[in-house]
Amino acid sequence: MGVLGMLGVWAAEGRSESQTAKGAETGVLKVSGMACGACAAKVAKEARKLEGVLDVTVSQPKERAEITFDPKKTSLDAILEAINAKTPFKAEVPAKK
Repeated sequence: MGVLGMLGVWAAEGRSESQTAKGAETGVLKVSGMACGACAAKVAKEARKLEGVLDVTVSQPKERAEITFDPKKTSLDAILEAINAKTPFKAEVPAKK
């Protein structure tokens, strides 16, 4: 079992200056059903496959995915749909508190 799996913590990829585009947006999704760090890594991997996704940070314990993207190339709804279609987990926009 890998370190992420043992710790069940963030699966993240660092953001470099060149990746941060002007006009980029950051959205948060609630992702339920993840049991370990490998699950979080799978969610992050699928989100990164979409053109326009610049950065992804997924927390299995917090059931949260924070995604920075170029709104000219993709949307939070498209990312949510891709996660739901290509992983066994349920992504949704969190309810407002």
